[in-house]
Amino acid sequence: RFEREFGHAMPGGLTWDAACDDMLEFRYRSSERFEKALAAHIKSINPGASVDFNYHGNPPFSFEVGQRPVQHAGNGDFITGETGVWGFSALTVGLNAEFYRAAAPHQRVQVAMQRGVRMYHDQTTRPLNDIRWELLTLLAHGAFVTMVDKTGFDGWLDPLAYERIGIAFREARAKSKHVGQKPFAEVGVYFSSRTRDWVGRDKPADYFQSFQGAHKALVYEHIPYGVLLDENVTPEMLEQFPIVMLPNAGVLSSREIGMLRGYVERGGRLLVTGRSGLFDRMGARVNESLLSELIGARTIGTLDSLDNWVRFESEDRLASEKNSRAAAKALSTDVRSDWPFLVKGPAVIYQPTSAAAVGELLKPHRTTRQLAGKEGTDWPMSADVKVGPAILINRVGRGQVITFACSPDYATASEHHIVEARRLIRNAVRHLNPEPIVEISAPANVEAVVTDDSSSRTLRVHLLCYNATPQTTPARERPYVLPGLIEDRPMFKATIRAVCPIKHASALSRSTRLTRSGNTVKVVVEDIHDVVLLRY
Repeated sequence: RFEREFGHAMPGGLTWDAACDDMLEFRYRSSERFEKALAAHIKSINPGASVDFNYHGNPPFSFEVGQRPVQHAGNGDFITGETGVWGFSALTVGLNAEFYRAAAPHQRVQVAMQRGVRMYHDQTTRPLNDIRWELLTLLAHGAFVTMVDKTGFDGWLDPLAYERIGIAFREARAKSKHVGQKPFAEVGVYFSSRTRDWVGRDKPADYFQSFQGAHKALVYEHIPYGVLLDENVTPEMLEQFPIVMLPNAGVLSSREIGMLRGYVERGGRLLVTGRSGLFDRMGARVNESLLSELIGARTIGTLDSLDNWVRFESEDRLASEKNSRAAAKALSTDVRSDWPFLVKGPAVIYQPTSAAAVGELLKPHRTTRQLAGKEGTDWPMSADVKVGPAILINRVGRGQVITFACSPDYATASEHHIVEARRLIRNAVRHLNPEPIVEISAPANVEAVVTDDSSSRTLRVHLLCYNATPQTTPARERPYVLPGLIEDRPMFKATIRAVCPIKHASALSRSTRLTRSGNTVKVVVEDIHDVVLLRY
């Protein structure tokens, strides 16, 4: 069948050439054919049966599982994926739901979670608040949830587990009218499956790190986000987001670049990081970024290091032009000037053409032994000399493009993340969109999910507090520490500011203290989850 479709024999392995491209395509088509044939067979026996497949198109899954994000998402009656803090992290609970919805926008989204502490088969029972947090996070992101319990081999059912599941499910039912509304998102985070396969290749985590780091930064900074996928993206989808972010999207087709250009020319705002646009379709480096006209700069080269640094000039060294000075000040908010700070990740050396330059990109120092190849560079070294600008700001049509020569997204998901790297993303978003519909301030361990019900003119702001206990050194595989469990209800403060006039503000929980002054609402929440309702 392969030879009939592609006209040549199968390659002998992962050759990463045109024959390998055909082989990956054949694997994807084979999986899709099988899913559709199996679904049709089941329906022929029982038309009333529902069919869904365990979805593995999202990070951390790569080409090995034979699934592309969109191609294999919608072959059943609904899409089903799974979470698991022990395996996929606490942050990807919400991200998975958003990713699944983007992959199958025409379907409902189901996410499976489990009652056990670490895995489906272990006979452990999670604390109630741990279960509530994961369940309510998924519901807030618009998913419906299945709780998995693998019974013991003797058929025993843990009565405490079902007591806690019952409490959590009763809460979910009581809050059901406050979930499922249209999500509001300020930033669309772009995921490139072609980059996953052809730049990530046999180490896709290097690409995933930028995508997941972008998500992490937005969640920590309480900036509502959505997911855009290269397989099904349209100009209309881009227009739904005030800002589109390309986190190290190395491979971009002419079709994608054309859509991005049209989006910016019509007034859209684009945020580009790292080596976006620097690879051809087959994952080979190109000399000039395919985004150079949007970026407003020529590509001089790339740094072969990951421990790269950024520094902002002091006030007296900033550009004399008023707009450039204001942009530099906005982009360096909460970051000390004349101080080099680590932004771990890929970096590009640019020479501005039409773009304004802000800050400095510095390469890392290397010891004599490192230069001789006798010592590794896994641990970051200190900053060395400037090699180019850190940030570029370019106007295209009615829109604007901010490009990071560094990778603050990669840095945010790295083992050497510092807060200032994450703030670069927040500052860029706020510079591009200074008056968002909703602006939220809360602790970093609080996730905010915003939905809009236009029929009742109600904005809902879900506030979800991840409140895990600290852990000790693990018995094995140090230093990979598994997350603790959520035992206690937290207490936290949040401030919500809306750009539109607010007629009425209330909180779902009676224990939440709420005060309103104009279009600003302040709350003190004493629970894992609450919903603030803003009628406009």
